[in-house]
Amino acid sequence: MVTRNGAVVNDSLMTTTMHGSPLVAKMEPLLPAGTTTQSIAVAVPKVHVEQSLRRSTWWHTMANIMGEVMGTGVLGLPAQLAALGWVLGLGCCIGFGVLSGYSGELLARTQQLYPTEATSYAETARLLTGPRFGRFTRIALCLSWVLLGPYYLVATAESLGILDRAFGLGLSPLKLSLVACGCTFAGTQLRTMHVISYAALLSTVAMAAAAAITLAKLLLDERAQIDASDGGTSLWPPDGAFLPLYGHASSFILGFQGQDIFLEMMREMRVPAQFSKANGGAMTLMTIVYLLTVAVAYHKCGRGVATFLPNSLEAGAAKTVVAALLAVHTLIAYVVCLQPLHRLLQESVFPRVTASAASASFALSWATVTAAQLALAFFIANAVPSFADLQSLIGAMTGAPIVFGWPAFFFLRASVASGTRVSMFEWFMCAVVFLGLMFPLFTLLGTFTAVQNIVDERAI
Repeated sequence: MVTRNGAVVNDSLMTTTMHGSPLVAKMEPLLPAGTTTQSIAVAVPKVHVEQSLRRSTWWHTMANIMGEVMGTGVLGLPAQLAALGWVLGLGCCIGFGVLSGYSGELLARTQQLYPTEATSYAETARLLTGPRFGRFTRIALCLSWVLLGPYYLVATAESLGILDRAFGLGLSPLKLSLVACGCTFAGTQLRTMHVISYAALLSTVAMAAAAAITLAKLLLDERAQIDASDGGTSLWPPDGAFLPLYGHASSFILGFQGQDIFLEMMREMRVPAQFSKANGGAMTLMTIVYLLTVAVAYHKCGRGVATFLPNSLEAGAAKTVVAALLAVHTLIAYVVCLQPLHRLLQESVFPRVTASAASASFALSWATVTAAQLALAFFIANAVPSFADLQSLIGAMTGAPIVFGWPAFFFLRASVASGTRVSMFEWFMCAVVFLGLMFPLFTLLGTFTAVQNIVDERAI
């Protein structure tokens, strides 16, 4: 239950009994008839957030958002633009950037209504709806996070493979994966978002530098002009097929996906109310980077643009530098994206070990769960040959719910429960655009398209 002043009172609250308190004595005239001051239960919220964790400023959080959201997927977006054409492609890039920013704002306003309880998607779902929906949300997000581990591990290993070939080391794919695991394990020992924010800033710089070098090389590469003459560009989808467009558009949704970790970021902010500034700044910068990347690459290479943009580069120093920057980025992205999962596992497996950065027992428990998760990621990455198809399917299934589904539902549910007025615009955006259109449309049709691609590839 939420009182009129916004205080949260529910079954997760503690109660204390006060006898003979002067404060209680002053309250006696205000009590209902028949109520005495001998035993008054006063609800005291459990404060889930340790004040020692609240160290991040808004720019720390902005760096975390960009480090977590702006992944190597940006280098695959030009190929999606080529399939959509200029109008739909640029429209998806700008439109989903704006909608994703609004989605983050909905989460920020939900957190303001439940400042001590809304610390994660799962906890907020449990708080607003009940334990069953909370468990469902936790399982769905854990599945998404678990599958991101092999994705980033493979990406890191592939980047190291380019470096291996450039320097002639001759390492096998298995050894490259082990090297990637070793480097990633060291990074996962950064245990708080505040500390990770510095690495996330480095990751963002590395990703931006890799994209900039790639685009600069394309602009100066005459070979790209020849490729453009082979494919050309188009205002509208060149193939004319309707259904596959949802799969290509979903890639832009995934390019802005990261809302499932936003509440954890707010949890560690000195002033959580400043999250809107961090969210707006991050989404604006990412939209600009995405627009420059897809526009330049598609203009230079046309439909001949590679599905992974660095592959459009000739072998040489530029490609080697890009590979090194991407290795740094994907390694840190693993650390940022899986931090909530690591925290959940640590709290579940070692419930008596408190989250203290100076505690040796906590450091050991954290190292144990991160090593176990990394071993699982290593196994999946090396044992599942169709992992890329599986990741595409999971991305289509979770992208729209994470960006459009949960944030809109949380905001509406929290506002109604707290008696907070919701404007007509907010109702329209949440109920009609997010929950009624974007969420079901892209989840269902995007998943169908991903399954169809898997079936088609296996039939070849």
